[in-house]
Amino acid sequence: MSTLHLTLACEDYDRTRPLKDGVVKPEGIEVNYLVMSVEEIFWRMMKYEELDSSELRMGALLRATAS
Repeated sequence: MSTLHLTLACEDYDRTRPLKDGVVKPEGIEVNYLVMSVEEIFWRMMKYEELDSSELRMGALLRATAS
């Protein structure tokens, strides 16, 4: 089985830091963890959809889906 490569953008939170540090390694997934401010994350996801996964405000997602 090939490894899935995913880019994840989050701020540096204690809850997600084990992914960033490699302490937690999802089986079959190589995580490219990018530390960014939420403003940059929201902009890059909503404008360009350039990340595989990120944190995102529910309101921003609902507003974009409704448009």
